Amino acid sequence: MTKIEQQVMAGVAGIYLARKMLSRTALECYALFASAFSLTMLVSVSSVERNFISVAEGGLANILNFSIVAFANTSYVVQGTVLLAAIALAGMLADLVRAVRVAPRFA
Repeated sequence: MTKIEQQVMAGVAGIYLARKMLSRTALECYALFASAFSLTMLVSVSSVERNFISVAEGGLANILNFSIVAFANTSYVVQGTVLLAAIALAGMLADLVRAVRVAPRFA
């Protein structure tokens, strides 16, 4: 392979890699991981878990009420991080549903 062919192939490989790294699914994964990591730094996960377990004994209505009150009483940074994670997760679930719906079915 000549030097020009190697340079062209390196350029093609670079573009391919950049497109894969900046695809919608990859960006959703990055957003989900970044927001999950940020939440562990911003929120006392052990306290939330302890409170959630005590509330969960009361049923689904208590869990929903706990979630709404906990979200409403956090800082705007935490609320934004949770919303970013929810949007990324919704996008990933939509991709999954779309992939399952168009998957070939074998008899």
